[in-house]
Amino acid sequence: MKFKFLAAFALAVSCLSVAQAAPLTEVSLSELRTLAASGGPIVVDLYDSTSTSAECLKQPPVAEKVAADFSGKVRFVRLDISKAPNFAAAARAFCPTHLFIDHNKPEPNRIAQRNWGFLSEAQFHELILEYFAIKP
Repeated sequence: MKFKFLAAFALAVSCLSVAQAAPLTEVSLSELRTLAASGGPIVVDLYDSTSTSAECLKQPPVAEKVAADFSGKVRFVRLDISKAPNFAAAARAFCPTHLFIDHNKPEPNRIAQRNWGFLSEAQFHELILEYFAIKP
């Protein structure tokens, strides 16, 4: 009985640590505003959960891979623009759009770059190096 409990506890802890280590986090608009002011370079993957476009559907696995490559160096987050239509209009965002945010820059220049359309892994790496001077 004790072994079963310890095995279940170890499994739960390992699942929890994997969940906490997820490099690509879903955020709300208010959470994004807080993050943008809090520090560190941030890449925001703006997506539309209602979209069926090929670019929008194939971007998440690439973004997750790059987020893992830069884990601990660059924060990667996702924001569903279908839930924030006013923000999407103001940001001129469609799926996928990426914002590269540098909190060290003064407002309104915190967005170092906005990219529209699908980004490959190599393109992500290149833009992160260019805008944040960070290598994986």
